[in-house]
Amino acid sequence: MVTSGPVQQDRVPTRLERIPWGWWVLLGTVLRGVHGVAAHTWNTSPDQLAWGLGLEDAWRSGGAAYLQWVHYPHEGGSLLLSLLARVFVPLASVMPPLSWAALVADSGCRAVQILVARRSFSPRAALAFTLWTVLAVPLMLPWGTINMGLHALVSFAPFLLLAAVQRPVERPLLLGVGVGALCMLAYDAALLVPAYVGFVWLGASGVQARAGHVLKFLLGAVLGLLPHVLTRLWVDHGFQLEQLPMFSIRGLERDPLHLVDAPGRLLAFWTTWLPGSLFMTAVDAPLVRVLVLITAGLLVWGGLGLRGVPAAQRRVVYMGLWLIAVFWAVVVFAPFFEPRDDGAGYVYYRYFPFIVPLVALLVLEGLVQRRGTWAAWGFVGFCGLSSLVFLVRQEDRPLPMDEATGWVLGRKYGHDPQLLGRIMAGAGTERKYQLTFGAGWGTAAAMFDRRTATDTAAMHRFQRTRAMWPVGELTAFDHGVERAFGPDVTPRLDPAIRELLDLEGIP
Repeated sequence: MVTSGPVQQDRVPTRLERIPWGWWVLLGTVLRGVHGVAAHTWNTSPDQLAWGLGLEDAWRSGGAAYLQWVHYPHEGGSLLLSLLARVFVPLASVMPPLSWAALVADSGCRAVQILVARRSFSPRAALAFTLWTVLAVPLMLPWGTINMGLHALVSFAPFLLLAAVQRPVERPLLLGVGVGALCMLAYDAALLVPAYVGFVWLGASGVQARAGHVLKFLLGAVLGLLPHVLTRLWVDHGFQLEQLPMFSIRGLERDPLHLVDAPGRLLAFWTTWLPGSLFMTAVDAPLVRVLVLITAGLLVWGGLGLRGVPAAQRRVVYMGLWLIAVFWAVVVFAPFFEPRDDGAGYVYYRYFPFIVPLVALLVLEGLVQRRGTWAAWGFVGFCGLSSLVFLVRQEDRPLPMDEATGWVLGRKYGHDPQLLGRIMAGAGTERKYQLTFGAGWGTAAAMFDRRTATDTAAMHRFQRTRAMWPVGELTAFDHGVERAFGPDVTPRLDPAIRELLDLEGIP
């Protein structure tokens, strides 16, 4: 185990260090599970609710259609979670099977993070991080029982790369295959590719050696990702109404890059977005703004302390810093995260759980190097107290968000109203109207986003799709379509299209 400062290899472990790491993982799992059951967190996730309804229909009908087992095309890991969820159907009265799957996956993710921390960082920082994972920060807790996006559930991927580079990599091709395979789970892991390339290019000697190493790694990454590429090419994932390109990420990639406002965004990431994400609270409140600034200061303080890490740790620390730098660049320049001062909640900050555990570990190591254990305990206590406040203030959400769930279902299955109707019927008659309303809303959003009234092909396609709906459900469907053209709705649709639509009972 790597040690820091005056700590010696033969030092006597503390009482906390002698507690098996698995108990800390279990404690965090119990806390997240109790929180999920008490607050019904999954009812606030339309994506999970829609994914779950599709799975339940597949289980009832014995269907093996890929589009029902994988949620979004860029989330290949959702197939594994769907298979895991099938095991927990007998426990559905306690939590939905997908929430059980999330809880198991989250536990495995934290276990990997703890083991890598113990192997690659100083004992004191590793212990502080182990304790941090139990309560963590408010941002990380909901994802223990909320299953969508997979950003939090693949946050173990950066830690695997840290473990891989603890010593010089002798088989870059094999490492590339492993990273490519991680990208099949969720595209967040693709950040490992430029991070490792930058790490090698600036850290190795000899241009020829660096180029050969990088090329082998990139070839391996392509080979590792190839099964996913072939699946996206030839297998039906749904979402046919949107006609998205090959590597689309919910269509967000079609928005322009942030180039003009990049300087301000580069600074805002560290002063507002990243520290604000830990609390998941709107940063326009004065008290929250103070907490955000304090947190930003702690991040900087810990980061500066990394200059004191011993030589044996530097490869791992530098790799971690490269990963954070690439995440920083993607969030700043890519058209994914759109900041708002009033933004709050786990969905708004959904991208940050991928990197926050790594940031916490590096900050803790820096604090240990700079000020000793007391500073690391202070950071853990500060984060844990924030989580306790979050848990106490969390409201129960006993009812699912059916309109929003129908919106997701409409976008995914809207091209096949018969299958969509069968999936929604499984939710029960009392939920059918709101789900159908949402399905009309989602169908219109998928078909008319970025289109104008001059696009007659889209108009005719909509009318053909609408004609496939049962007559008795057209009223709810059409009211949902009407909602899609509301002035306060995202995405904003061309109101001229609405004037050309003939909807049931709507002038």
